[in-house]
Amino acid sequence: MTNKQKHKILIDLFMTIALLLLMLFQITGQQVHEYLGIMMLVLFLGHNVLNWKWYRHLFKGKYKLYRCIQTILNIGILMMMLGLGYSGMVMAQYLPFSISGSMSLVRRLHLACSYWGFVLMSMHLGMHLRQIVHMFKKYMYLKNNILKLVMIIISLCGIYCFIQNNMISYMLLINEFVFFDFEKNTFIVLLEYLSMMILWINIGYFITNKIKGFR
Repeated sequence: MTNKQKHKILIDLFMTIALLLLMLFQITGQQVHEYLGIMMLVLFLGHNVLNWKWYRHLFKGKYKLYRCIQTILNIGILMMMLGLGYSGMVMAQYLPFSISGSMSLVRRLHLACSYWGFVLMSMHLGMHLRQIVHMFKKYMYLKNNILKLVMIIISLCGIYCFIQNNMISYMLLINEFVFFDFEKNTFIVLLEYLSMMILWINIGYFITNKIKGFR
């Protein structure tokens, strides 16, 4: 494994943790949420710098199904991050810098981009999961069937949590106000979002396997 690959994995790991924590607003609170958002933007920039060749080859070569889906997903994530960065800086209360904008508009923008970003970034991770699994194959001791069963159970929990938390209504702005149950146990909230993240990671992994014919 090259140093560049190690740096990519490290940044992706921190981005995954940051993404999960950013969804836990009811636990972290406004101030921590803002600083996590800045950290996420910095990591995202680092991720793009390390993967600059993707942009260089964007208009080169043939576009097969997998590449089309991957490109749409990546562009979607870029748009979500731009929307989150802008709206976050307009709504910022604790950061030493901010920009002006329509509070009503950016609140809706931040809401939609947050939940779409959560789904798209989780799927993006899933679409690259096989590469990561291959790198660490010799460290994995669980039987394949057992691991699959665990992932199916977690994904089913993720579907339940996704519906129970009305995620679609936030993504489509059917509901413009997020309901936070501050009395819910912190560990339960963490497990809910973790299961939803794993759900979309598994969906991304499944799509990749089906399109590329991996077994």
